[in-house]
Amino acid sequence: MTYDDMPLFLDRLTELAIFYDEEEFLTPHLIDIYWCSLKRFDLEAIFYAIKKYQANQYEEEKMPMPADIKRYLEDSLILKAQKAWLSVAHAIQYFGVNHTVIFDDKIIHVALDDMGGWIKLCSVLPDLLEIQESEFQKKYVAYSLHPPVKYPRALRGVGNAENIQNCFQQIVPVLVGDTEKAKHVYLNGVDDKKLNLSEAFMRLIEPAGVIEKRLDAAIENVIH
Repeated sequence: MTYDDMPLFLDRLTELAIFYDEEEFLTPHLIDIYWCSLKRFDLEAIFYAIKKYQANQYEEEKMPMPADIKRYLEDSLILKAQKAWLSVAHAIQYFGVNHTVIFDDKIIHVALDDMGGWIKLCSVLPDLLEIQESEFQKKYVAYSLHPPVKYPRALRGVGNAENIQNCFQQIVPVLVGDTEKAKHVYLNGVDDKKLNLSEAFMRLIEPAGVIEKRLDAAIENVIH
């Protein structure tokens, strides 16, 4: 979470306290404990974990502590990892190895970089992608639970790798998913020493428009 998520997080915490009739126990100190314990997780994942906690009829009728919420976070992250892989798989299909890609989720960048990068992944035979999917989802969950401070701002494709080597003009990268979130991922990431995209170059990036919509629609169809 970021500090921008604090109001929604606090609202949800207050709702829980009211629901479990424990408003008097929700002191500023306790709120700080919840925040410090959970701030490294995604807000959406936290809300999902709380929902799962409340749906479990075997849970005691008490307000979930941070440790309780963490127990349910893994289920949420597995679903998120599955959705993230769908985005990756469709990006492979539509963009391929030649394009440098920027996803709207930094954890995708971290996981794929740890797996050898975009070029290596796109070079895998289709029959072996299922193995890569399993590895990606495990890494996605692990890095979501322990996100690194730094991550690659873009995943380099063959086209840019060859152009850099030969001092040619770089191919405009592709933004995958939510355009604004992808730009945020880029601006807050670190340069690949072999890529080194400039801020001026970032301004040239155009959203993948119709293809993005196709990706989103395909993901929604699979999930729902």
